[in-house]
Amino acid sequence: MFRPYNGSFLPFSVGTRGCIGKKFAHVEFTAIMVGLFREMSIEFDSCGGTKTFEEARQECLTAIENFEIKLTLGPSGPMPGIKWVRRK
Repeated sequence: MFRPYNGSFLPFSVGTRGCIGKKFAHVEFTAIMVGLFREMSIEFDSCGGTKTFEEARQECLTAIENFEIKLTLGPSGPMPGIKWVRRK
């Protein structure tokens, strides 16, 4: 059985005394992401044309390999160059 150490952070908690807003928060997050991705996409950032597409792509792939497992997924170093672009 999973026994977290004393004082550990457990978002929404677990079991019968878990957060009653957990399902709502997950639905709200999904709705926001769907709305965002409906109108936007993510592309590699070429830093104003100083990098080629392949260089920007390789930078992102290298950064992804350096991600470390935490409570949430995040880069272990600086974020790779990506940008939000409105869909046509």
